[in-house]
Amino acid sequence: MTDFGRLPAGVRLDLVLPCLDEAGALPGVLAALPVGFRAIVVDNGSRDGSAEIARSLGAVVSTSLVAATAPPSMPVCSPPTPSTSP
Repeated sequence: MTDFGRLPAGVRLDLVLPCLDEAGALPGVLAALPVGFRAIVVDNGSRDGSAEIARSLGAVVSTSLVAATAPPSMPVCSPPTPSTSP
């Protein structure tokens, strides 16, 4: 297992954190990131101030609404094919 707590000098890792109403969890999560990690919080429409909290704690914040379903022209998975074996 890699020890991400000790990155080589000059190395930075970006950590993308999808977020929806995580105001209570963000302070602890962001505080626990090792030196050299940059948090990028992608807020998907939180109503609890998650984006503002993350920003105030130094995270880069992007707000983006992610569709819950794929458009009809882009199925998530193919429907099962009926079996033709006897």
